Amino acid sequence: MSDGSTTTVSRRFRWGFLAPSNWPTWLGLGLLWLLSFLGHPFRWRLARGLARVYRRINPRRVGIMATNLALCFPEESEATRARWLERHLRLHVLALLDLGRIHRARRGTLTDEARIVDEPLLKRLWAEPGVILTVHSVGLEWAAAMLAETVPGSTIYKPFAGNPLLDWWFAGMRSRHGTLIQPRERGMKPHLRASVSYTHLRAHETVLDLV
Repeated sequence: MSDGSTTTVSRRFRWGFLAPSNWPTWLGLGLLWLLSFLGHPFRWRLARGLARVYRRINPRRVGIMATNLALCFPEESEATRARWLERHLRLHVLALLDLGRIHRARRGTLTDEARIVDEPLLKRLWAEPGVILTVHSVGLEWAAAMLAETVPGSTIYKPFAGNPLLDWWFAGMRSRHGTLIQPRERGMKPHLRASVSYTHLRAHETVLDLV
């Protein structure tokens, strides 16, 4: 699937992407692009409203999250866990709304807007290779894009089932600063052989999303 770039997930545009079956996906991507110009305060307010909508239309999923929090943090009060759940829902929606911002951000922009907790550890990646293991947290795409702005790296990619258009869009977002993308089924060997500063591995689930 290589197109000669640093990714094995194709970044070539295909005319089939314009088929009517892909129009709903294009509409969603267009909305993300428009939202990227409206600023963080607007997206945050929208995320708060959409989080309330999510609660109403998907109570089963919200109930699973609440159960997992209760099982993992029995020592915390119900009110505290409720606050955590509400904040997670808002940040989860905000992360989706931020995808357009991440996709079009110029090199260095995300790094300037990020708060790095352990900067010395990040600087070590510039001097010696390492492996970064992360859970599927709500800020995952932002953090990965921020790393790619400054440090050459590689990452594992799980394609979207049945949606090559989204594969193309996300491949462009994740590899445009030089990150090497390899399908998950190829394992770790391509990453260990690559001449990069870090390999970004993503765990399958977060504590809130276990089923």
